[in-house]
Amino acid sequence: MSPFFFLALLAMIVDWVGRLRSSKPLEYIGKPLAIVFLLAWLVQRTLMAGGAGWFAIALAFSLVGDILLMLPSERFIGGLAAFFLAHLAYIVGFNLLPARFGLPTFGLAAVLVALGAWVYARLSAGVRAIGKPALQAPLLLYSIVLAAMLFSAVQCLSRPAWGLPPALLVSLGAGLFFLSDTLHAWNKFVRPLWLGSILVHITYHLAQLSIAAGVILHYSGSLAA
Repeated sequence: MSPFFFLALLAMIVDWVGRLRSSKPLEYIGKPLAIVFLLAWLVQRTLMAGGAGWFAIALAFSLVGDILLMLPSERFIGGLAAFFLAHLAYIVGFNLLPARFGLPTFGLAAVLVALGAWVYARLSAGVRAIGKPALQAPLLLYSIVLAAMLFSAVQCLSRPAWGLPPALLVSLGAGLFFLSDTLHAWNKFVRPLWLGSILVHITYHLAQLSIAAGVILHYSGSLAA
């Protein structure tokens, strides 16, 4: 296994400990380094072959978003925009190969639309309640692209060229990403959740790790160096 994989895991743990101990220095070190090492692992193992470059772009935008969201003076809209672009890159990367469409596809789409609409309704009410109605439109756009990213990732299960293990990994990662972003927004705009902050970071990092692992397995055929 590449040393970048283990360095990414170490950086994640540093960040999680930082969140548990409310240590900003540990968070400033661990959170961005986790994505830097995941990006290095992806580039090393795929050599940017085929569509792997889109996933590298997604990680790069995620790194920008992480930095903006953890600054002493949080740049929420800037961070939201960076992750919006990251999800667009993920969507392109997942949809480079054709997928099969059938009843399960439409069922998945219906579930995601219903879930996304319910989450957005709660978030919309939350931002109005705290006097920030201007955030409704950005949150709506972000909710749409987040759901589209999850849909695109799960559709890899119906893309024969992906293979089952890589498709399962990226589907799991996209699901965790959806959960992480929902927890983050809920914690911020609806009501604080017990251990919400640390859960956001754990699900986020595991999401990025799972997607990166699936992409590497898809493009290189192995996770080992």
